[in-house]
Amino acid sequence: ADCAGSVWPQPWASVNLGVTLCAKCAAVHKQLGEHVSDVRSMRSSDWTVAHVAVLRAVGNARAALIWEATLRGDDKAGHIKPRSGSKQRDDFIRRKYVGKEFYDRALLSEDDDAVSATTAKAVGGGRRGAVSSGG
Repeated sequence: ADCAGSVWPQPWASVNLGVTLCAKCAAVHKQLGEHVSDVRSMRSSDWTVAHVAVLRAVGNARAALIWEATLRGDDKAGHIKPRSGSKQRDDFIRRKYVGKEFYDRALLSEDDDAVSATTAKAVGGGRRGAVSSGG
């Protein structure tokens, strides 16, 4: 979701953001806290139906459209890659999910049923009823 790692399947996922993660990005997500990114192993047995529904509804491509909607210019050049260093990776992921620097809340409309309520909660709620549960 963050560095576009080519390893598939990705070994980790953020069940509230609905994205899969490489091990290096997952390590940063874990440091953000579960209130921002609830990271689980893809091999874990503690997945619920809701977790799977969020991952299916959002996915990495759609999440990028939301979380990186305003990513432009120098910020775009700073987008991390699989080989990015740990400081660059940490800074970018924190700016993206904690600082919400590239996020565009306007992308979530009243009839947008592909993004889960769990994701809306992760981004600070948004408008009440703006995002449906997706499953």
